[in-house]
Amino acid sequence: MDRTGLDARLSHVAAVRHHLPDLADTLEELGLMAAEDPSTNVVALWKEHDGPRLTAPSALGGLGATCVETLELQRGVGYLSPSLAAATTMHYLSVAGLADFANTADEETVGLIKSLIENRTVFASGFSEGTIAGSVFRPTMRASPADGGYTLTGQKKPCSLADSMDCVMASVLLDDTKQRAITVIFNGSPGLSVTPLWTSAPLSGAQTHAVVFEDVFVPNELMMISDIEDPDGRNEKSGYVLFGLIITAGYVGAATRLALKLAARDDFTPADFVELFSPVEGVWRALRMIAARYDAGDRSDDLFADLLWIRLGLRDQLQTAVARLVAKVGGVAFATDPEIAYLSSCISAYSFHPPNLRESGAFLLDHELAGEISLTR
Repeated sequence: MDRTGLDARLSHVAAVRHHLPDLADTLEELGLMAAEDPSTNVVALWKEHDGPRLTAPSALGGLGATCVETLELQRGVGYLSPSLAAATTMHYLSVAGLADFANTADEETVGLIKSLIENRTVFASGFSEGTIAGSVFRPTMRASPADGGYTLTGQKKPCSLADSMDCVMASVLLDDTKQRAITVIFNGSPGLSVTPLWTSAPLSGAQTHAVVFEDVFVPNELMMISDIEDPDGRNEKSGYVLFGLIITAGYVGAATRLALKLAARDDFTPADFVELFSPVEGVWRALRMIAARYDAGDRSDDLFADLLWIRLGLRDQLQTAVARLVAKVGGVAFATDPEIAYLSSCISAYSFHPPNLRESGAFLLDHELAGEISLTR
């Protein structure tokens, strides 16, 4: 089966080239395995070629990519470098949060945010804490009152972009009021350090480690208290819609690269391709519709629930689809093409991203029974 047209149509590398042309050229020239080698530092290439500004509004110094455009680009990035797709997702989530905050912030704060974006600041996101019973929506890292602000003690893991971050945006629990808050901490702040975490080869280019806070001071003006800045949780929910869309697009891109490899086989028919790849491509079409609703201004609990149902459906379908694709390629190709085993391993990580199954069940049943979702009930 001729895969030339399918490559151009399904890889979405053209979307990367449209927004970040130099990055697309560099990643294509490197090839998958070289791009994924941590020594290549694809995050540095992404920063050099203007990637950090992609999703920020133009009024804040960004490139102003829409949600649909970001989704298409991230599928292309996942095709070229799954590690980079996984790593940059949380940066884009952080930027979205800052853009929301800028809508009601004072002129000085807006100026600071604009300066950070214009200077290609890389934001790591510290929400996960690496505990089995934990939740990204219920932080346990403590913030103790101090003169002019708070001091933070605890750790966040896994935290992508840990080696390249300029700032980390982290969720905390305020000791004095027991309120949740989100804060921005600059890399190099006294008491902030990074310890190794990710030692597995798949997705090791995402620079995923543990970020440790030991009495790290944060001034009051960089502390965004959820009850005040986002009392109805709308911004937090819309942030996790963005996260779900963008992280899924990267894995779809990796699965696309695997499927297109198999499409080059002489005995691989159009019927084979459609049968084996439809669980992935079908979800992609649904994701684009969710992203279009987001671009149209939908921030409803319905949107949150619709995407969560889609993601849960893909979680198991993706593993089955990949297993069937790999079985079709045959043992010799599996043994001689390292990309096949590598991509399969990368894709298996999709099920680890929040929210977990326990939370997802509660959110979706609450939505069905009560018509609304509470992230912290």
